[in-house]
Amino acid sequence: MILKIGKIAKYLFVLVLCFTLFLTVDTRVENSKRHSDIYAQIANIKSPFTVSDFPYIPDTVHFFGGRVPLEVYGVWEDIDEWIKFFTSAKNRWRIISYIGTLKEYSPIVDSIFKEEEVPIDMKYVGIGESGLNSNATSSKSATGAWQFIRSTAIRNGLKVNSSIDERRQFELATRASCREMKNLYSEFRKTYNEEESWWFALASYNAGSGRIWRAIKIDGEKSYFRLSSLPRETERYIPCIIALKLILENPEHYGFVEGITYSGPKVIVIEKYFSKFTPWKTFLSELRNSGYDISLKELTRANTHIKNKNGIPKGTFLLRIPDRHR
Repeated sequence: MILKIGKIAKYLFVLVLCFTLFLTVDTRVENSKRHSDIYAQIANIKSPFTVSDFPYIPDTVHFFGGRVPLEVYGVWEDIDEWIKFFTSAKNRWRIISYIGTLKEYSPIVDSIFKEEEVPIDMKYVGIGESGLNSNATSSKSATGAWQFIRSTAIRNGLKVNSSIDERRQFELATRASCREMKNLYSEFRKTYNEEESWWFALASYNAGSGRIWRAIKIDGEKSYFRLSSLPRETERYIPCIIALKLILENPEHYGFVEGITYSGPKVIVIEKYFSKFTPWKTFLSELRNSGYDISLKELTRANTHIKNKNGIPKGTFLLRIPDRHR
């Protein structure tokens, strides 16, 4: 009897084991089917930025009048890295801000670049340097929209002293940046062709021409994109600006909504001579009498290149006046 019970228990154990194996196999088959269904759904989803519709990085990219050599190993990857940086969730606010900034400042800078005979792409250098923020200051004391250190600013005709810092005056600093870029271009144009001279000038704007010449000598190369002895920051500098151009020229291609406009107050720029020290409040009263309904805070904030918080020193100055009615 005991033997029979043992055999029955043995048979029951085998039966349960077989049933368990059946369920396991059936579950695996079902899971496999579910996974296949999910993969099929993913495959059928059309990306909003497919290469066939809107190239992530176009086959041909032009910058500063020259063709970007995307065929050089690493160039495409460096630009792609910056595009991913600016379009990432935590950095999208930068592009949204830059779109608004360009709406405000493009008419100003485009006109200056045309007069100064500098490529229109120069505005993306300003975006890369500071977001075209005249109040920006770096850890190395580079100041203003175009991030001049003191010596470079003075070399390009800007006043930087205890009373005034024209690096913060947008129009004057923009013209100074054009002079700096043209001088750098001329320095390299004596040796290299037009296209390559602009690349070297751009790199020099970041690192200084002396450092670029040393890298050229060390590496024995005649192209910016082939230099390996550049500081890492300078190596990434031009790809960053190119990425900004690609995104800001076609923001909707990279997931940004169309029609973003700058809604802040417009400004007019005036050149005015002050025969003596003039308190801000006195100048503000003069402006209000001329129909400008602005506050003292607005006036001083628009003209941070005047260092004195109490007033404007004797001399001729370029001033920005907020005008809500323009």
